[in-house]
Amino acid sequence: MLSGPPDYTRVSAAGLPVGGGEGGVPRGLPAPAGRPGEPCPPAAAASCAAVILFLAFAALPSGSAAADAQGDRAEADPVPVRVMAGSSLIADIVMDLLVDEGAEILTLASPTVPPEGDDLGSAPPAFAAEADLLLVHGFQADQHLFRRLVRSSGNWSLRMIIIQAPGSWQIPESQRMASELTATALAEAMPARAGIVRTRLARRLKALEALESEAGILAGSLRRCPVAASEMQAGFLAWAGLDVVWSFGGTRSQGGPPQRPPAGLAAELVADDLQTGGGAGEDVSRELGIPLAVLSSFPGTPEDSPDYFSLVRGNLRRLAEARHGPPPPEGVR
Repeated sequence: MLSGPPDYTRVSAAGLPVGGGEGGVPRGLPAPAGRPGEPCPPAAAASCAAVILFLAFAALPSGSAAADAQGDRAEADPVPVRVMAGSSLIADIVMDLLVDEGAEILTLASPTVPPEGDDLGSAPPAFAAEADLLLVHGFQADQHLFRRLVRSSGNWSLRMIIIQAPGSWQIPESQRMASELTATALAEAMPARAGIVRTRLARRLKALEALESEAGILAGSLRRCPVAASEMQAGFLAWAGLDVVWSFGGTRSQGGPPQRPPAGLAAELVADDLQTGGGAGEDVSRELGIPLAVLSSFPGTPEDSPDYFSLVRGNLRRLAEARHGPPPPEGVR
């Protein structure tokens, strides 16, 4: 018998669940000031921070507790974990943290399109009916399609958790925060696997540190390059050291007229977004007579970017090749 409505939990940039339970308040937590479902206001920041730390560290055991969790997971979790992810960015983190754990992960939004569209792709009702978690971005939280999916599944034990990390998830700092929040959500929902999640999170964070150092070298020749950029890629480009002199939206894909750059715009490169651009960057590139690089916001497309790390490297490579030309064939100098 169905016992109640699905549980909705929002995990904020600081790690605080601010939704779920009755009236939008997490079960077992006092209601913060302000309207239900909103982050804690500044006046309540100190008490919120204490709750945040408790939630994060209580969910992730260490030392012998982690070892015990690993040893007991087969008995405690005989059924494979089923997770639905709102995008390939979230799915990539989950796969990394639960690799070899028999997890079944379904990405609801295709990486080739914006994940706020009206198509959830192939979301089998049977998968949703037996899923443990639905992890979505903050901008997906209020989309009727996701909430309808949860309700229509008839799975009242399914939890929709909102990973509220700010900024472009291509940037390692935002990716680090998203990884930590996802790890906290997984550990809280799957205590027997918390030790595994903790260990793999530490490994992922070290890989992010290494990527930042590597990216500094890959983007070295792009420093201060003036670029006309898609709004969706502007944050990543600024992080990589380019100078975003003008940004544009994807109006061409929305049926609008081509966007005209300002007269006399001193840009040397155009960077469009694969998922939202719809050819807008081509118009700008043609207007200015400068090279175009099309970057992806989500792993899984292009084919040479199956995960987050290859996504960042691939985008930096495409920028360098657009500005300087492709590297010579191997063995040719």
